[in-house]
Amino acid sequence: MTTTTSSEPETIAVNEDLNPCLHVEIGGHVYDIKPPSARAGLQAKKILSAIQDAEDRGVPVDLDALQRRLGITDPVNYDIDVALFGDLYDQLLDDLDIDQFGIVEQAMFIWVTTSKDLAEFFLQDPTASPANRAQRRAAAKQGTKTAAKKPVSRKRATSR
Repeated sequence: MTTTTSSEPETIAVNEDLNPCLHVEIGGHVYDIKPPSARAGLQAKKILSAIQDAEDRGVPVDLDALQRRLGITDPVNYDIDVALFGDLYDQLLDDLDIDQFGIVEQAMFIWVTTSKDLAEFFLQDPTASPANRAQRRAAAKQGTKTAAKKPVSRKRATSR
């Protein structure tokens, strides 16, 4: 291994073959959704976190005040979906029905709040319950394909 004594910071090459987009096939359409800007992603993450926190505590959330605190200068006209989807937003609205759009929107929120991998996993079966998705994720990490199976009952049959 060679050590350099240069005072310049080391740069790391990014593999340009990596696809930073979220690949979505839905409603007969295929989309490669670009990652949102850091500003839009962080704003969405904070808004969603505040909403979840308020719901957990059983109190209303003042979205206008929250958005102003986040630097959103026009909270009345701010649309989190427009901020996250960018130029693709109008095309999604035109191409998809409301249920399909909801699935893509949920995948985007999962991407922003958790990870792209989890969003892609969600898109494989958006109807699965979160618990079942978690079970399949855990099984996938272990290299098995039995995640969706129900646990075997250990009750013994009793004869009369």
